[in-house]
Amino acid sequence: MAKYKYEFGEVEAEQFLPPHQIPKGVINVYQMGGGTEDNPTWYSGEINTTTSEKRQRVSQGEWVIEEPEHQEKYYIVLDEVFKRKYQKIISDMLTIE
Repeated sequence: MAKYKYEFGEVEAEQFLPPHQIPKGVINVYQMGGGTEDNPTWYSGEINTTTSEKRQRVSQGEWVIEEPEHQEKYYIVLDEVFKRKYQKIISDMLTIE
């Protein structure tokens, strides 16, 4: 997961883009649809949240964010909201040779 900043601090986040990009914390990934133009393939999965003991469904394209205060707990942000409110943190690390 990469680090992003927003108005309340920093978080680690990754976009759910299966089958190739499944973020940490996503479990039970399901493939639906037939893979045709009329019935395209679609994916969903589940995450454990801090708001309830139940798992929450995450859909393709949504962002999975790890709760800073609760290890192994996550929340979901829609792509359009994420792009508007979060900025990727790019560190200027020195390479030691």
